[in-house]
Amino acid sequence: MACNPQNSAATNVVALDCIEKLVSFHYFDNVVDLPNAASQLRLSYFRGIADRLVTIVSRCLMGEGTADNVQLQIVKALFALISSETLPVRQSSMLTTIRTAYNVFVLAKNPGNQTIAQGTLTQMVHLVLSRVPVELDESEDDSEAENTASADDEPGREGSTPSLAGGSRHGSDARRQANDGAARDAFLLLRALCKMSMRPMANDHALDSRSPQLRSRSLALNLIRLALAEHTAVLASSYVYLRSCDGQSDKSPPTVAVPLIAVIRQYLSLSLSRNLVSSNAMILDLGLAVFELTMFHMRMYLRREMEVIFREILLPVLESKSSGSLHQRGRVLQTLARLLGQPALVVELYLNYDCAEDSRANVFQRLAEILCKLGGNYVAPPHKNSQHYWLGSASAESSSDGAAMVAAAWRAVQQKQTVFNTPLTQILQSAGLLSAIEATSAAAANASNPARLQALTPTTPDKLNGAAVVDEYMVRQWALDALVAMLQSMVVWSDRLAGPGASAASASGTGASDEGADGRESSLGPGRSGSLQLGQEPSAGLHEGATDDPEELSSIKHRKEQFEAARKLFAWKPKKGVEAWKSGGFIKSNDPRDVAKFFFTSTSQGVDKMQLGEYLGEGDAYNIAVMHAFVDCMNFADMEFVAALRLFLQAFRLPGESQKIDRFMLKFAERYLMGNPNAGFANADAAYVLAYSTIMLNTDQHSPQVKNRMTKQEFINNNRGINDGKNLEPEFLTRIFDHIVVDEIKLKDDPLEGKIGDGDGEAQGSGPLFDLWGNSTANRIREQHAHASAAMAAKSEQSIRSMAKLRRKRGAASLATLDTWAMLLDMTDFLHATRADHIAPMFGTIWTALLAALSSPMQTASDPHVIAACLVGFQSGIALACRFRMPLERAAFVTTLRNFTQLQNLAEMKRKHVEAIRALIEVAASRPDVGGGLAENWLDVLQCVSQLERLQLLTQGSEAAGPHRAGRNSTTQGTNVQVPSVSVAELAKLGTNSQVLVVMVDRLFTSSVHLSGSGIVDFVRALSQVAWSEITSTFRRGRRGSLVAQAPPAAPSRLFSLTKIVEISYYNMERIRVEWSQIWAILGPLFDRVGAYSDTRAALFALDSLRQLSMKFLEKEELPHFAFQKEFLRPFADILEGFIPDAKTDSRNSGPAATTVVVVDVLVKDMVLRCVRQLVQAASFHIRSGWKAILNVAQIAARDANDSIAEMGFFLAKECAELHGPHMWMLTTAHYFHELIDCLNEYAVGAATRRPRLALNAIDVLHLAAVTLGKQILDHPDFSHSDGIPLDDQPLYRVWMPALRALHEVVMHTEDLEVRTRALDSFFRMIMSQGKNFSAGLWTSVLRDLVFTMFADLRDPSASKRFATVDDLELWFSTTLIKALRHLIALFTRYYPQQLPGGMMAEVLELLTMCIAQPSEVLGKIGTSCLQDLVRNNYTKWDDEAWGLVCDTFVRLFNWSQPRELFSIAGASAPSNSLPRANSAASASAGEESSADYLHITLKCILQLLLIQTLGELFGKRDGDLYEHMSAHHLFILLDCLDQSRAFAHRFNRDRKVRRRLVEMGVMPTMPSLLKQETSSVLTELHILQRMNADAIGV
Repeated sequence: MACNPQNSAATNVVALDCIEKLVSFHYFDNVVDLPNAASQLRLSYFRGIADRLVTIVSRCLMGEGTADNVQLQIVKALFALISSETLPVRQSSMLTTIRTAYNVFVLAKNPGNQTIAQGTLTQMVHLVLSRVPVELDESEDDSEAENTASADDEPGREGSTPSLAGGSRHGSDARRQANDGAARDAFLLLRALCKMSMRPMANDHALDSRSPQLRSRSLALNLIRLALAEHTAVLASSYVYLRSCDGQSDKSPPTVAVPLIAVIRQYLSLSLSRNLVSSNAMILDLGLAVFELTMFHMRMYLRREMEVIFREILLPVLESKSSGSLHQRGRVLQTLARLLGQPALVVELYLNYDCAEDSRANVFQRLAEILCKLGGNYVAPPHKNSQHYWLGSASAESSSDGAAMVAAAWRAVQQKQTVFNTPLTQILQSAGLLSAIEATSAAAANASNPARLQALTPTTPDKLNGAAVVDEYMVRQWALDALVAMLQSMVVWSDRLAGPGASAASASGTGASDEGADGRESSLGPGRSGSLQLGQEPSAGLHEGATDDPEELSSIKHRKEQFEAARKLFAWKPKKGVEAWKSGGFIKSNDPRDVAKFFFTSTSQGVDKMQLGEYLGEGDAYNIAVMHAFVDCMNFADMEFVAALRLFLQAFRLPGESQKIDRFMLKFAERYLMGNPNAGFANADAAYVLAYSTIMLNTDQHSPQVKNRMTKQEFINNNRGINDGKNLEPEFLTRIFDHIVVDEIKLKDDPLEGKIGDGDGEAQGSGPLFDLWGNSTANRIREQHAHASAAMAAKSEQSIRSMAKLRRKRGAASLATLDTWAMLLDMTDFLHATRADHIAPMFGTIWTALLAALSSPMQTASDPHVIAACLVGFQSGIALACRFRMPLERAAFVTTLRNFTQLQNLAEMKRKHVEAIRALIEVAASRPDVGGGLAENWLDVLQCVSQLERLQLLTQGSEAAGPHRAGRNSTTQGTNVQVPSVSVAELAKLGTNSQVLVVMVDRLFTSSVHLSGSGIVDFVRALSQVAWSEITSTFRRGRRGSLVAQAPPAAPSRLFSLTKIVEISYYNMERIRVEWSQIWAILGPLFDRVGAYSDTRAALFALDSLRQLSMKFLEKEELPHFAFQKEFLRPFADILEGFIPDAKTDSRNSGPAATTVVVVDVLVKDMVLRCVRQLVQAASFHIRSGWKAILNVAQIAARDANDSIAEMGFFLAKECAELHGPHMWMLTTAHYFHELIDCLNEYAVGAATRRPRLALNAIDVLHLAAVTLGKQILDHPDFSHSDGIPLDDQPLYRVWMPALRALHEVVMHTEDLEVRTRALDSFFRMIMSQGKNFSAGLWTSVLRDLVFTMFADLRDPSASKRFATVDDLELWFSTTLIKALRHLIALFTRYYPQQLPGGMMAEVLELLTMCIAQPSEVLGKIGTSCLQDLVRNNYTKWDDEAWGLVCDTFVRLFNWSQPRELFSIAGASAPSNSLPRANSAASASAGEESSADYLHITLKCILQLLLIQTLGELFGKRDGDLYEHMSAHHLFILLDCLDQSRAFAHRFNRDRKVRRRLVEMGVMPTMPSLLKQETSSVLTELHILQRMNADAIGV
């Protein structure tokens, strides 16, 4: 009674205060004593008390007239009731409590009461939602998973959905009831708040912020936002249920559990659809905040609703061109910027809408294209009163204030964190942008602080008062921010491809921005979260059927694109569109029924209904058949005539041509009568005429062009007698007329209906008529915008309600499986983002629009914030294109960004161009896979780095920068371009020397160690090209291929990139050999070109760098049979030789490279030899295949014209042989001994004439090296003599044969006698000393291929081509050949017959025969002397066969040396020869010619005497035992030779006529005589016979 509103305010205050204290101090706990009573009874009792108290307190509020103190006390009492643990305020009482406190806030005029009421409501909402259990125990989970059933939840009947049922009763019933009650309270609270937030407001844009309507709606939205932010675990959980009954008895039906989220999503979606189109800034911002939280945490449950929100509201708002929607666009863009900062959300937009067959809108693609359009639009510079004026003005630098503001803006931009200047682990942990994290943190802070709930934009840093301050400039900036946020999210999501480390980081550090505002994750049950985090796999169970297989989604996306292309074609040419659908497989066949079925099922997919009506209305037989089949797909059974006609005309737009309308109405009448035979029509004609009349009535009643409209009676009269001569029922016609007048038959989505609010043209073109009534243009724009917003809201609400009805219809049949429950949650087809592969098709869809959108502001804008956004966009595009190996996209983005650097024109360079350089370098160094995918575009990046370094030198005033070049190819062409001079002060303002750029450039090169194998090759190739262009940019080169000295340099070459090459080579030294071989295939030719370049400074630097790299590389162990060291050291030889590969030769080509021969400076050659010698001294132990390159360097030096270079090369070779021999060759293989032999041979042969001293030393070194290596092989414990080994594989053969062959070459091809003699001595000395270790095969090769070939000229001296003149030949015979012959006899004497092959005896005797038979007295004497030595030194070793060869040789020599020409010249016949003739060339060419001269006869006579003398000396010495070793047979052969010689001499001496004839003919100067020959042969013959006689008689 005290709380009666009729009482005074003071009474009410006291009464309410008493109630508040009674509840607060738990008075009612002791009112009734029910210790043994059932808990249900006690609970019912306290619930009744609570309900009565709530009713009593709420009655005290009498509207606006309620006193302020009473209002305050009401709020206090209500809060005490709802927070009481004893008195349960549930369901209707709870709603009454909330509604009463809500009304206090709305109706209160005291600001204090409003604040208190708002804070109390916040705490009430928190209390109600915090009572809902979040986690289920095992018993509860088991009981609810056994069975399912269906029912409609009574409190939520309007939005009732099928639900999960459980039949088991495990667990506490009291707890079950409490949990169910808490869930019901949460549902009722959310439903009430959503409905309160949807209360209509007329002219909401003009409402004052203190108006009750606005405050009511804003409070409801604030509370919804609080609920979503603070209680995400409750609202976004699929395991919070509403139960329909208690199920306490066996007869009661099973408990039906409805997921809370499945019930509230409809109301939440409807609230969003109403508030997101509001023209009021406060309502719009709160609606967007709710939408943002919904997308963060509940998007997997509201997939279809969110599609409607995007398709019908957000995207049209962004596409609107009306100036009245600027504020709305700005707020939407800010919200989207925060949403798109979430990587998983961005990918899921693409997966669930662009790649979903049931989605009508490609949300991701369309959103990206809209953002590109808004961000790329040209906007006028800001107004002078705008806060962005100085930032957007081109003249800001001229003002001190403007310059300071711009500088501050640039500093802020540089300090802003992006995904490219933040460590990858931090990025993966945060799972988004820093701004998004700050936004979520701010939202949590505002939501948790009731005093801050009035802040309209809790997550937005900008505070705007109304739409007036929003202009196109700010909209463009926000659009760019949103676009960049999307791109960065794509980059972050694709970072999962970076490797296991990144994946692990992403799995361990989930994105904070995807969590609730209080930091707690959303609940999807055990192990599930409402928003899938980066690196988190989707949970099984609810959405097992949904997979994000990239191939499958790509196929779906491609099919949608095909459908969309055909749809657009159908809107232009219907028949072509139908053919396109047929070719794509959408229409199964050409059957009219298939075509009609396709159109009937595809009308909801955006098919143009106007064109569909035109196509179906065509008079062709095929089109008519399709139309009939199309109408047959409709079911008009049991439908009113007007309702059926409405349904019929919703499928297409009725054409305007009467004949087409007639055909449609005829078919409609037939179909309607078929489904409604008892509709009252006599035949189909009656239905046809009535349908046509109804269409005319609809036009008459609703066309603005009709002035005199038809009355009801006129309509009835017009339809008289149409029913087979009878009238239709007047009531029936009256109902039709009334329906049409009230509700026009109109196409819901009429394609001809004009878009309201798309521009200001209509408002401005409305004419002065409205101005006369005082309606300004701004008011008309607002009215049109409000009308468009209402239309969008109505359309979206209709779609959402239809969606809810469809869900109820689909779920009402059965709830027997868990899949059906998942269908309730609408998650069966929701795809969680789990893979990074989706980013590639996403980027491929939007990259063209993105490139255009970023290029325009970058070129025209000067605002640092705009430039920064564009640069991050370019970086993201480059990163994605490189990461997914998209060459066209990569080239487009990199080239465009490089062009924005303006390095080719310093006079026009500004700060934004320097930032473009920084951005290009930063993205290249940000991630290894990005750098690995740059490929040939590394050239653009590194050219920017090179030009940046040059710009830094110019800023410092250094002359090392050289002249400026313009154009991309200017660095490679080497052409000077005259450009305007730029002062150092102007360059300094650009900030090129900032520490940020310096560190970034260093990081670019140090991060090269993380590049892949192909990536480092591309990087090195580009860096090599830039390095070469730097060096050659100030020099003129000689003509290619000509041996010319290069022109002197005009200025010192820049060595920046060459220095960096050395650095990255050190960094990447630990790479595998396969990668290093590819790298060195590029660096080797570069060092060749630079080392041989005319700029000595650059050449020396290159050589020193090459030496350092070689020293470092040689530390790496090289296994046998590999040759990478040789390739690494090859540039030393190329530089020394001047044999340089062409700079334009592509290292990627496998063919032979084009080369150029240049003249190398002596200083450079000296440096080459010194570097190589230092390598040998410092790293000889590590050198393997490198010995070949080192010895090649020494060999090339031997051919150099400069004596000092040649001498240095020889000392290098000598040092390799003498000091480092053991390190040079492997034990049994001697890989590089051949190279040493070739090197020393070059000095011995090539330098013999010019540098005999070096030649002599080379011969000695060669001999020493061969001996040393042979000894090393022989001393090895694994060495064994085996003739079974192939000759080429024998270690000694591979050592001795090359050495002997080299000495043989010196002997045969050297003109210098001293050198030749030294080589000959070394040759035979080597054989004599080491022959004991020769195998039989080696002996055969040495003798056949080397020794005997020295005497090849003896066979036919006239055919020899080695000697220019006869004198040279005679000199060779008289010097080298004689010495070689003596060495041969000595060799034979030492090694015969144990080691020499058996056939050598005949070969030696043949050589002696040819030597003796030469037309030279000296050779004859030497030959006979050697023959005598051969016999004297070896007769003890010969057997009968050998003696036969010796005797045969004497026979041939005696036979050939008889001077028969003495008789033939004189005309006498020579005596017949009874001696055996040898088949030799010498005997065959015996002097039978009558023209033999005196010298020839004399030589034969002398040779005859020498042979006789030889035999006399052999048998004349008594101390020898030659006679003892010869058989009688062989003695008689020699005796025959002597006797023949004696007989010839005796006959000649006796024939005086012949002797005088010779004198007379002038052949002989005096009377010739062979007396000495006769007497000597007789004496020798008698001596032998005497010995034989003595042996016979035994003396």
